[in-house]
Amino acid sequence: MNKYYPKIIIVFLIVVLVIAASLRLINISQENFSLDEAWSVVNAQHSVSEITRIIQNENYPPLYQYLLHGWLGVFGVSELAARSLSLILGLLSIIVIYLLGKALFSRSVGVWAALLTALSSFHIEFSQEARMYILVFLLSGLSSLFLWRALKIGQLRHWILYIVISALNLYTHYFAILLLVSQFIFIVVYVLRNRGVFKLRRNYLISLLAIVILFLPEIPNLINRFIFHQKGFWLQFYSSDVGEIVSNIPDYFFLHWRYGQSLDFFRALAPLYYVVIIVLFGLVFYRLGNKIKQYYENNLWPIVFLVCLVVVPVIISLLLDMYFIRYLIIILPALYVWLAQGLRNFKNRYTQVVIIVIMVIILIPSWAEVTKVHYDWGSVGQYIENNEPANGIIILYSPMHSYLFDYYYKGSIERVAFFPLAGPAGRNNELEIIKYSGFMMINSDTVNQEMSFLIKKQDRVWLVDYQQPILDRENLINRWLSDNYNLNQEESFPYRFEGENLTLKLYER
Repeated sequence: MNKYYPKIIIVFLIVVLVIAASLRLINISQENFSLDEAWSVVNAQHSVSEITRIIQNENYPPLYQYLLHGWLGVFGVSELAARSLSLILGLLSIIVIYLLGKALFSRSVGVWAALLTALSSFHIEFSQEARMYILVFLLSGLSSLFLWRALKIGQLRHWILYIVISALNLYTHYFAILLLVSQFIFIVVYVLRNRGVFKLRRNYLISLLAIVILFLPEIPNLINRFIFHQKGFWLQFYSSDVGEIVSNIPDYFFLHWRYGQSLDFFRALAPLYYVVIIVLFGLVFYRLGNKIKQYYENNLWPIVFLVCLVVVPVIISLLLDMYFIRYLIIILPALYVWLAQGLRNFKNRYTQVVIIVIMVIILIPSWAEVTKVHYDWGSVGQYIENNEPANGIIILYSPMHSYLFDYYYKGSIERVAFFPLAGPAGRNNELEIIKYSGFMMINSDTVNQEMSFLIKKQDRVWLVDYQQPILDRENLINRWLSDNYNLNQEESFPYRFEGENLTLKLYER
């Protein structure tokens, strides 16, 4: 080996990190908060005890909210401040992917895996979002890395790090349980095929027990959220049928099909991209030019490890009808290393470079989509401020929307959110029951009473019309306003997803 090879690898890794940072900094402070980001930021500004109480009604544990709480306390509240935490976590995760690829296969695989992660539009998006998902990615990669090191090196510090990191991952997102299950299945297979590894088996079982003990305080919330999840209204938007799964596959392979599908260039090259991905997946099982026996003697267990980490969580999530594309970010560290090993199995360096160039060309539209400004709540608030009458009221579909709207609206008109009068915690505890049993808040039984209560004979009503197909399926609020007022103004604002228009309407008597 060239004595300069390790230094070359370090330089290459630095270049990868510079590329990654450049892609992730594009518009990071220009885009308004999304609805979920606003919820995270508002929640993080409470005390730690209040965060703990509120987060019991969420679908994830509180670790990320604690981190964001401390982060905002130091750097203040802004789009850049909130998202910079995810940016740093995302860059750290690229280093972890390098270390995971290096531990399983080689330095070159680690570098290729780091580069693929840096180029991934999926990873870019969550590195720009003030949410917990990139932390899950980071901790999932670290968990698998330290487990592998513990198996191969056997030092106590690796087992301790595996315990701590895995417990932290569980306190970040409940789907980390599926990662532990996939690791457990690998250990079972490994022990069955390698008899005489009693010490390894003992250390792993002790580690697993320690993780469970550390997670015990959160288990009641986990059970509660699992029961609640089965009733959640959002399930209809995440079907587990084959067609839906196939449509989500591009996200895993770095492409955001739903963002770029209107681009002819993107559509034309996407099939070529899939061919490249399939080839890389297949080459993991055989390196070109090598004898198959020798290859598997050196790489069998790393390959089995990757297969377990990628395949098992997907199967379990499908069986439990909990297949959510972003929740399965736990499999992506292993998936990127898998693809990197396939790329490395092309012996010709020029072929490897050509494949990366092809991927970059196809990814460019996806980068443009995930880094451009998609949310424009600031313009909504500014429009009302510039056109607000002497009196009136602003109506939003949900208290959840109010936290986002209030961040950008600086005017003087009263803002109210549609809220069921029969809410279990009462009107003064909106924050506590945002998720209100997972069902639609707006229905024919409550709309007349609630609208009359909110509007109180106002002559002018601004309606921030957002997520109506989800929260108001029968369009009851618009219909009620049309029956009682005249629609005098209507202004649409850009929003990220097709079908989720952000529209501002002014109704007057």
